[in-house]
Amino acid sequence: MKEGRIVRNVLFNLLRAAVLLPLELILIPFVLHRIGVVGFGIWALLRIFISYGNIFDFGVSVVLEKYTAEYTDSQNHNSLNRLINTSFLFYLAIALILFFGVFLLENWIAGSFFKEGWNAVEGLSFILLFSAVILGINLLFSLFTSLLNGIQRIDLTNTISAVSALLNFVGIVLVLSLGFGLKGIVVINGMVVLVTGLLSLGMALKKLRRIRLNPLGPFLKFRELTSIISYGASVQTTRLSSAIHLHLDKFFLSYFLGLQYVTFYEIASRLVERLRILPQMLIQPMMVAVSELNAQGRESEINRIYVETLRYMVLLSLPFFVFIPFFINPLMKLWLGDSDPLTNRAFYVLIIAHFLNLLSGPGFLLFLGIGLPKYGALCSLVGGLFHVVLGYLFIITLGYNGTLLATFISIVLPSAGFILIFHRIRKISLKEYLFPLIIRPAIIALCAVFLTLITIQEFVGNDLKGLILSFLLFILLYGVGGWTVLGKEDRLKIKTFLRCIPYLTWRSP
Repeated sequence: MKEGRIVRNVLFNLLRAAVLLPLELILIPFVLHRIGVVGFGIWALLRIFISYGNIFDFGVSVVLEKYTAEYTDSQNHNSLNRLINTSFLFYLAIALILFFGVFLLENWIAGSFFKEGWNAVEGLSFILLFSAVILGINLLFSLFTSLLNGIQRIDLTNTISAVSALLNFVGIVLVLSLGFGLKGIVVINGMVVLVTGLLSLGMALKKLRRIRLNPLGPFLKFRELTSIISYGASVQTTRLSSAIHLHLDKFFLSYFLGLQYVTFYEIASRLVERLRILPQMLIQPMMVAVSELNAQGRESEINRIYVETLRYMVLLSLPFFVFIPFFINPLMKLWLGDSDPLTNRAFYVLIIAHFLNLLSGPGFLLFLGIGLPKYGALCSLVGGLFHVVLGYLFIITLGYNGTLLATFISIVLPSAGFILIFHRIRKISLKEYLFPLIIRPAIIALCAVFLTLITIQEFVGNDLKGLILSFLLFILLYGVGGWTVLGKEDRLKIKTFLRCIPYLTWRSP
């Protein structure tokens, strides 16, 4: 893959993050004040169900991305069409099973996880069934998003995602302002999913003119199917574990403690998820790039991509993961009008756990790209099992704090184990990687935030003006310190990158 295309993909990932983060920050307090604590808790659980439908696809979306990259590189259009037809039928079957599952279990779902919602929210039955329909539509159209990612058109998928976020934001503000409540939010979500799905379909057909979607075949041969199922199962284990880490706590909290605790936890969780967007989008193009290099036999370049990806991910994400925890109380007061100790406590635990988990991301994507998903799957499986067992035991014995402790243990330990396994297999010195790539930037960030606290906060305060000045000073101090971490070659790359941004952003690959 050309470096210009990688940079282009990263740029559009960053642009998408620039759209998603402020919209989310505005939307959360607006929705919270319009539908209340219980309604927000229901919305949080429904959002998991709709937005994370890919946990039900058994890893097919990642399989599509990987094999689309390989088949298009080798001009193997027949195999790609067989993969597309098989995947479409699989998605359709899963969508129908999920809908009828929700239909048959509707009373149990509502009585177990939405107990307070029976009286607090009108039309809960419609909301649950319509959410199942949205999930099915989302699954079917995700096929075309995976195809676009597979041909490295992440710029297009991110543009569509940004359009989706904007439409969803405008729609939710409109329906809540008109008094339609949670039912209106779900209807808007369905409309946005349909519109953006059609956009993905149109773009995929335009960019891959040789693809032919035909539910009647031809389909994958048995040998191809078993190979892909094996790969997808490993990927799905990791994805399911990730979904457990992000969302199982909310279902435990809803079942054992009530929807109000889901709201406290969800606010912190969603803020951490938004902070993860930047590093995740920085490394997202890596899997396809490594897959392409591996198919071309360019093994020597793969470790270099890993080290560079990890370096820039840490350098660019650390400012947010360090600055926000030190200023969480004034930030929460400005954002939500109040700073709740339960939300803040969850934020401190999640921000540390998820940053440590992010460090395993580049290695996991490298293994996916070279066809070794089993190591990530094994560590993820251990983490998921830990989370289920510890989450249940700790919440019934320690309550809300037990949920946080279970989350921390089940995320951090498997992540650390995977990093050790990865570096041993790839023969990358852990000692040489740990200090210059992670510890040194972290020390610089901590020093910058302490200097900021001592100066700005002592003389200006914690109001909006003080927070803005604090962030600007912190970024300046961190930027100066971070520049010293980079070698001459990296500095030259950054200067060249900055000069080429307009060209790389708008030039068609």
